[in-house]
Amino acid sequence: MPHQRTRRRYGRLVVAGCFTATLVACTSDPTTGVDATSSSTAVAASDVPATGDPYTPRQPAREQATKTPQRTNLDQLDPRVTTNPDDADIVLGYCGGSELAFVNHLWAIVFANNGYTVADRGLIGPVRADCVNALQAGEISIMPDYSEALAQFFYTRELGREVPLGATNQQSMSALKTALPAGLALGKPVVADTATTVYANRGRVTPLAVTSLADLYRFGAIRVVVGAHTIADSRNISELFSAYQAGDVPLLGVADSPVSDAAALQAVADGDADLAFVSATTPIPAALQPQLVQLGDPDHRLPASKILALMSGKAVDGDARVGIRAINKFLTTEALATVQSRHADGESIIRLAREFAAAHPVSTTN
Repeated sequence: MPHQRTRRRYGRLVVAGCFTATLVACTSDPTTGVDATSSSTAVAASDVPATGDPYTPRQPAREQATKTPQRTNLDQLDPRVTTNPDDADIVLGYCGGSELAFVNHLWAIVFANNGYTVADRGLIGPVRADCVNALQAGEISIMPDYSEALAQFFYTRELGREVPLGATNQQSMSALKTALPAGLALGKPVVADTATTVYANRGRVTPLAVTSLADLYRFGAIRVVVGAHTIADSRNISELFSAYQAGDVPLLGVADSPVSDAAALQAVADGDADLAFVSATTPIPAALQPQLVQLGDPDHRLPASKILALMSGKAVDGDARVGIRAINKFLTTEALATVQSRHADGESIIRLAREFAAAHPVSTTN
């Protein structure tokens, strides 16, 4: 049973996160649909999720009727979660797209379920450096982020070097631990693989016999669209092309890139772009599958990545870490893909987080 907690002598526990896509700064996802207004209204019985796990794989969004879900109390913050950090043990926030927003809200509910007083500030800042600086200044205490992106960030800032292109999860974690500043700590990552994948237009690549990134040199020019959940900020796509001996191929960016992963895939399917860089957690709609083909990465140059917690040392107690570790075990690639699919159908991130927490109750005690 969750136990009541008194105010911590170490002060507030604060959560934030940040994610940056290739070639651009970290920005909020306009499609997140997050309502930052706290609700003190009790959740009606009809709003309580049905029993069972709503995060089993579903049919792709484009095969379903296009109907915007009716907004209910579930689309507002859990009534136990406030937006006022003054009286909270734990204060959460995030920087980035819908995937980190989901993890942020999910952690807030886990903490609230286990007796912490919790505040959720929503979006913290536009770039990763804002969140890390706030963490080191003691303004926040924990943030969800991507392991490879954090490794690149600290390796560059602290050591003046870059993590090798195509680093594995183990290599990224090793680099991150090496460059991690004193006073910061890492939590156990989620199960899901959030690595970057590359999709091409089937009609474009078939005549060129392009089946993997090693065949990119066969293009006369390449139009690239970047999804919102893709390669880390310091990883330039041109470096990837050079590694595959395609550095001389003109690289043309799509004007409105980066976009949502779904929009990136649609652009490639429609022939408006040649390649889409998207997350491994992005569901591929059945209607687009005939037009899309995933390109292989034979030299393993695409970065591997997982979502994890970056914490401010002793400010995060052992119980809170246990809670994060427990819920992260349920965050599989399939689960995050289902979140993205349902969000694309119009369901809010807050609703999805609340339903997921209800389907996967966890304790902050061993």
